[in-house]
Amino acid sequence: MPKSEIEVDQLRASIANQMRIQRVIRRWSQDDLARHSGMGRSTVLRLEREKIDMNTNHLQALAAAFEMPWIKFLELVNADSVSPTTGRIRT
Repeated sequence: MPKSEIEVDQLRASIANQMRIQRVIRRWSQDDLARHSGMGRSTVLRLEREKIDMNTNHLQALAAAFEMPWIKFLELVNADSVSPTTGRIRT
């Protein structure tokens, strides 16, 4: 698998992980997140299972649901995916 594909897979995993972390903090189910974000439950499920890529609409909806600026959500995703020793995306 080319390195760029590995990086995309890692990014999907980091997004999914951050979604789960934010849900757990709030004690929300996937249904709760769908309701708070305005996204369909199937979209939340597919994002968390890394089946689809997040787009800007998803990002805005998640940030609004989690009551944080979208850039903060991306910073959390980035912190989850970047190696603290090299500053590069973990592979």
